[in-house]
Order: sequence, then C-alpha cells, then structure tokens
Amino acid sequence: LRCAREELVETRHSRQGQAGPTWCLSAIPAEKLEREVFEEHVNAVKKQRAMTRALRHFYGPGHSWKNVISIGDGYAECRALQDISFAHQNPTSSRTDAPKSFRVKTVKLLEEPDCAQMSQEMQLLQAWLPLMVARDGDFDMAWAQDDFEDITEQHMP
Repeated sequence: LRCAREELVETRHSRQGQAGPTWCLSAIPAEKLEREVFEEHVNAVKKQRAMTRALRHFYGPGHSWKNVISIGDGYAECRALQDISFAHQNPTSSRTDAPKSFRVKTVKLLEEPDCAQMSQEMQLLQAWLPLMVARDGDFDMAWAQDDFEDITEQHMP
C-alpha cells in the first residue's frame, strides 16, 4: 500500500520560464498514515458486507432495493453504502425496460460531538428525515464541525 499527499509546491515551468505554485502528489513515508488508510478500507469493506447482508434480508430475493439511508459518524458507513450502490444491479422494470432506481442517501454526523451537539443532530435528523426519505434521488451530506453551528442556527428554533 502506497500513500501520497497533496502539496502546494513552487515550480518553474521550463517552457514558459514562469514560476508559480502547483499542486502535486508526493510520496510520504508515514507508516501511521498508511495504517490508517488501510484500517479505514478494511472497516469500509466490513461495513459493506454487513450492509449488503441486511439489505438482502430486508428486501428479499428478486426485489429491487429502493431507498436506503445511511446515518453514521464515520466516512466508512457512507463509503460502504455508496460502493454497494455502484455494484448492485436492481431488476429491470417491466414498464420502462430500465433497471429500477436504487436511491442511496448518506448522512455523516459529527465525529466527536458533545452532548449538546448530539442532541442537536438528533433534532435535525428528526426534522429532516421525512424530506430525506421523500427525495427522489441520491444525496451525500456531511456535517463538519466548523459549519455545524451555522446549520443549527438556521434550522433550529
């Protein structure tokens, strides 16, 4: 497993003779980062397998998977469900002759919320869940620590 990081580096373009900042990928020897990336991948694969089993059990054989929402505090949950959606093929509709829609919706909560933030997350989810379910399409939402205060101010009394 090799890892890279994106860096802003000063470069000189030989043809133009101009210097300027350029984004590039550079190798990093940080074994800790490699281990974290590997562990995140393993966790996503485990979650993907568990979610696939749960979806097969819930929908049963031969039925289309319709509207699945993943709510969790890690990116592994979101990634696992998105990977499932890319791999899964729903049955074909007899009316349109196209595969039936499989709507995937992911919500990534704050990673280490305090009690007040967790309570606010639950209130927001309770208010937004009917809209999430009713949406006729996919979405991916991630709450960032920096933006969470603005979100709660706008959407909570």
